[in-house]
Amino acid sequence: MGSDTSGLTTLVWLTVNVSYRRDWKMCDINGNVYSEVELVHEDGCFSSNISPWSQALVGKCANHSCMEGYKFALKGDGITCKLAYCIGMPNVATALLHEPFGLYRDLGREIVACPDLAPVNFATITAETGKNYQGTITYACNRGYELMSGDLTRQCQDDKAWSGSPPVCEAVVCPDLRIEPINFATITAETGKNYQDTITYACNRGYELKSGDLTRQCQDDKAWSGSPPVCEIVACPDLAPVNFATITAETGKNYQDTITYACNRGYELKSGDLTRQCQDDKAWSGSPPVCEAVVCPDLRIEPINFATITDKTGTSYKDKVTYACITNYVLKTGDLTRQCFADKTWSGSPPVCKIVACPDLTPVNFATITAETGKNYQGTITYACNRGYELKSGDLTRQCQDDKAWSGSPPVCEAVVCPDLRIEPINFATITDKTGTSYKDKVTYACITNYVLKTGDLTRQCFADKTWSGSPPVCSKNTEDILTKNSQYHVTVTKKQTNFPKITEYKKKTQSDILEYNRDELRSNCGAVKTEIFGISIHEGVLNNLSGQKRPVLRLVRTDLSTGWSEADLSSGWSNRLSTGLVWGRPVLRTGEGSIVSQIKKTGQSTIYDCEYGFVCGAEKGVDGIKEPKSMFHTRVELEPFWWVNLGQVYKVQKVISTNQMDNYGHRLTKMLLHVGIDTSRMNVCGQFIGPAVNGQVIVIRCNTLPEGQIVKLTSFHTAPEFFHLAEVEVYAV
Repeated sequence: MGSDTSGLTTLVWLTVNVSYRRDWKMCDINGNVYSEVELVHEDGCFSSNISPWSQALVGKCANHSCMEGYKFALKGDGITCKLAYCIGMPNVATALLHEPFGLYRDLGREIVACPDLAPVNFATITAETGKNYQGTITYACNRGYELMSGDLTRQCQDDKAWSGSPPVCEAVVCPDLRIEPINFATITAETGKNYQDTITYACNRGYELKSGDLTRQCQDDKAWSGSPPVCEIVACPDLAPVNFATITAETGKNYQDTITYACNRGYELKSGDLTRQCQDDKAWSGSPPVCEAVVCPDLRIEPINFATITDKTGTSYKDKVTYACITNYVLKTGDLTRQCFADKTWSGSPPVCKIVACPDLTPVNFATITAETGKNYQGTITYACNRGYELKSGDLTRQCQDDKAWSGSPPVCEAVVCPDLRIEPINFATITDKTGTSYKDKVTYACITNYVLKTGDLTRQCFADKTWSGSPPVCSKNTEDILTKNSQYHVTVTKKQTNFPKITEYKKKTQSDILEYNRDELRSNCGAVKTEIFGISIHEGVLNNLSGQKRPVLRLVRTDLSTGWSEADLSSGWSNRLSTGLVWGRPVLRTGEGSIVSQIKKTGQSTIYDCEYGFVCGAEKGVDGIKEPKSMFHTRVELEPFWWVNLGQVYKVQKVISTNQMDNYGHRLTKMLLHVGIDTSRMNVCGQFIGPAVNGQVIVIRCNTLPEGQIVKLTSFHTAPEFFHLAEVEVYAV
């Protein structure tokens, strides 16, 4: 690199690489060849970063004219640099491209000065390089102004004149805002639309600014400051809940909206407003309503019958007054608690108290009321367990207390329990049936094969005194020849179309006799009460039941004429089959007939039925000697109804003959037990009847052991409660 300081110019030579040509010429700004060039060799390439000349693209340098005072150079790639330089041409230097070597030269020239420029209104000089040749001056319109004409940059030219024309700056103008929509707002002030002019808005009544600006100013960028105002209707704050009041209507919380209250039931307005409106200042009109409870009149001035006030919360709505009856009194009418209602009246009515009365007590099973003083306060009721029952828990005497409750607890009576008979010795007998060991339960025995009862009882019943009836059975070997294993009899009833003589036939058969009677002959032979055919009592009641167009015939067949017959077996034969029948049984020894000892004696029964249509139903009708449909004893519906007769003295009871009811209800008798005893606490079962019976049937129950007793009792047994009625009862005793 070298320099030449001769004249007014500074010569700068740049060489590229190591080679150069001496015949290359450089031209000056005027196109004259500058011959006084000192070639300076410099090994290497210059960096484009420090090059004082602009770059030119390869192949295009020749197409660019060198501006005065400037040179063009080509940026190189790698270590190979390319050169552009100017050759002399009239007034214009044309850049030519040469490769790969070359040099540049910056030629100076004489200084040219332009005149001072006049000040520009509303503009400011922002840059100035001087007034000499190629010096520039740059303007900028002041803030809020813009160039309307002229040039903001002017350059001193070689003719000493400034390029372009003076700039003219005028104030900027913002767009007309009146054409913009304004939401619920009005323009209240406006100074214009030029730079720094303002426009002022106000939200309409009841509206407030939500977004945007109520004052806007025209800015230097021709835009208004801020953004258009957006006004929204004002909203009042939420109102606090009102005690004892309810909102009945509400249009909202915005300007001019209303809210309406109503005091709750039982409350009334004391102050404030029940309707309030949202105002433009975001406040609600009026004041909050104050609802207070209504007040009922004072009850202390009312008369109270046998009651006192025990509690009182006040006289306002829902307040209560509580009364209590005085000692030993309970509420009869009115109310012990009264409440103040919304209409300022008290609920209910004044209490009226009466003396305490306890509720009816439920019946006690197996117990009877023996004494009762009433159900009022301190009244008592006394029970006694029924015969055969004893108290297990509860109280037999209970008293009405002041709390309307009976003292103690209901008595519980349970059947007495007899000792277990299974531990007793039984001579040649076995227990065949046992219902239990409680009161009225039974144990049934049977002698073993070829043994018969000698003493004691085959059926024993638990008594009320916790003892068993009778005595343990004692069975012994059967030694009586006439009671053979095969001794049997049967009774047959037949019907025939023709009349019969008194005795139609008598035929001798092996160990059998046959005797046949027709009904009419039997009636004539029976007489008023009965007759005996081969020792068998035939009663008119039996014959009367043998009715119908065809006359029945009674045929008796027996194994041994020397043996008596069981009337119970005979009667059951008649009851089981009226048209034709066959009954088998064992004969019994006759011991001689007794006499009737029961007529017109003292009687009793478990209950008395209220008979209708002329019936007489007392217990005495069982021993009055009348066997008519409307003369009978009759109990109410019971599980085990009974009838008894007191014979007046102790007898050996042989048998009991009963005549069943003669109307349409004879079938009610299904099972009947015969009891004989010295008194009602010591009675034993001596026989039974198993039915069902028929209307008017004559039932014979024989006591084979001839038990001694003064009381004879008949008990009817059923699976469900039933009536018990018989037309007549005859007790035979010796």
